[in-house]
Amino acid sequence: MFDMYVLVICDLRSSFLIASKIQSIEEVSEVYSLYGVYNLLVKISAPSCKDLEYAYHKIRYMEGIGSTLCLIGQSPWQKLPNIGKD
Repeated sequence: MFDMYVLVICDLRSSFLIASKIQSIEEVSEVYSLYGVYNLLVKISAPSCKDLEYAYHKIRYMEGIGSTLCLIGQSPWQKLPNIGKD
């Protein structure tokens, strides 16, 4: 299982609706509201890197999303995946 964290800047007036839409994506396991530069923190969990990318693109191109920053997390004791070869 692979995890990706996505920091989201979105329209503040629609942030609750956007968070609800993001939470409905199957691969999304957690959504948090933030204070500061970013408005939302999203955790995506998927069995492959391709599935992570697919879920990320669902968020990135959602109406009301201004910009995103994605971070892929992995335990330092876990074997590194072959990105693009799964």
